[in-house]
Amino acid sequence: MQDDSVPLWSREAAYARLLRLQPTLPITFRSDPLFMESNSNDAWLIGDAVLRVCWRGDRARFIREAHLVAALPPSIPHASLMDFGSYEDLTWTLHERVAGEVLSDVWLDLPPAVLRDVIAQFASILAALHAWSPPADVDLLLTDHARVTPHGIEAIVDADIIPLPVPRLLALVEAAKGLEHVDAAVIASIANRVRELASADPFATSWLHVVHGDAVFVNMIVHDGQIKALLDFEWARKGPRDLELVSLIRMLEDARTLQGHEIPPVIQWLQEDYPQLFESPDLDRRLWLYALAYTVRAIVFWPPDRPETELFNVHQLHRLRRLSKAGMEWY
Repeated sequence: MQDDSVPLWSREAAYARLLRLQPTLPITFRSDPLFMESNSNDAWLIGDAVLRVCWRGDRARFIREAHLVAALPPSIPHASLMDFGSYEDLTWTLHERVAGEVLSDVWLDLPPAVLRDVIAQFASILAALHAWSPPADVDLLLTDHARVTPHGIEAIVDADIIPLPVPRLLALVEAAKGLEHVDAAVIASIANRVRELASADPFATSWLHVVHGDAVFVNMIVHDGQIKALLDFEWARKGPRDLELVSLIRMLEDARTLQGHEIPPVIQWLQEDYPQLFESPDLDRRLWLYALAYTVRAIVFWPPDRPETELFNVHQLHRLRRLSKAGMEWY
């Protein structure tokens, strides 16, 4: 039984969930596995395998991810799926461990020529993903997910990392009004901004492309200058190719703030290698809308626990205030 005094995202709570799952898993461990940092789920290194456990939100996203990853072609390097399943209120996936370094840990230390080549590889992987036609069963899972309209704030937050179409985002904006430490004037401005940008919402129609949804450096493994795997397809969905840009631009904005100086021109390189990502005539407004959707969802999902002036400098609440006035710079 879960101890209510233990934070659900702590290692202690995660280990309790692991012990519940252990009798049902196709893998054994004699010593304590290594707990790995993860924003949305539990992750454990067990020998040469990585076990991920989904314990909150839309648990079915792990089942969709498992079917998708099992069908990916070699042109999209990924961690091979060993098994997946569900037990009570948990879903899980078991992947082969990919040797290498997490790109977010090393990219600023890579020689410029090596980093430039890594971005070229990244562009090629994204292009392959977007051109891929998944098998009928995977396509049906993604199509069914897109057709479902989530009802209620928790369901909207759970459904996608970018909560669009616009009615979903406006529901989250309304929910944000009641959060402590959130400036009501900023939220009112955000609501108006979303309505102004609504005509740029690409999810008013259906899409054929499979997009990763969170293709940032923390979800890439590199070794000797080669991308060995793109990880964590749990937020994959049908959508426009340029949806991939918002998480990357956000990551680069944070890096620029934390570093205090200019960083390598990753977006410029990506535009050179994969111009189709940037071909929408309404790209600026789309990216602004995507950024608003991501940021509002993040604040509703994990509300601030102190006044804005006391939050760390890359907190989503600071970004929200900036987004009430202008979109993120990407060029």
